[in-house]
Amino acid sequence: SLVDMLCSAHDYVHAQGDASNTEFPVPSVVPATSGARWCAAVDADGRERFVWLISFIEGRNYAQFRPQDSALIRELGQRIAHLDRALAGFSHPAMQRDLKWDLLKADWIDAQAERITDRARRAIVQRISAQYAALKPARRLEPIAAIHNDLNGYNILVAHDAGQRPHVS
Repeated sequence: SLVDMLCSAHDYVHAQGDASNTEFPVPSVVPATSGARWCAAVDADGRERFVWLISFIEGRNYAQFRPQDSALIRELGQRIAHLDRALAGFSHPAMQRDLKWDLLKADWIDAQAERITDRARRAIVQRISAQYAALKPARRLEPIAAIHNDLNGYNILVAHDAGQRPHVS
């Protein structure tokens, strides 16, 4: 499952000794009382959900943190690169699935572009899609590796300790 892959990725980074260092701290998976890294639970509407718990890391959401100066942005880029390097070699069966954000499988966008009613925006998407199509043969020659690829302002934390400059936590 996807949750098992996420837990495995956390474990993989920790096994390399990179997860708790200052380059890019990665939370630990906290096992359930049964020892399982994740479990299924039924929500209030009776739907089964996969549940997993990770350890706490201090900080505020990057999206809500100000100022986002060039030093913080540069640090974020360096830490993302470090995390992606730490994931090099990681593999899991759940990685072999169709994901809308898989850039090698983005051909679906062309068929959906007509749904964009604003002509200017549709033209932007079509231009980018054409550029993608032109680059796709070369992209297929590049090595494929696991990366985070879902970093956004709400899953990146910034700590600002008294007397220190803000830093990605």
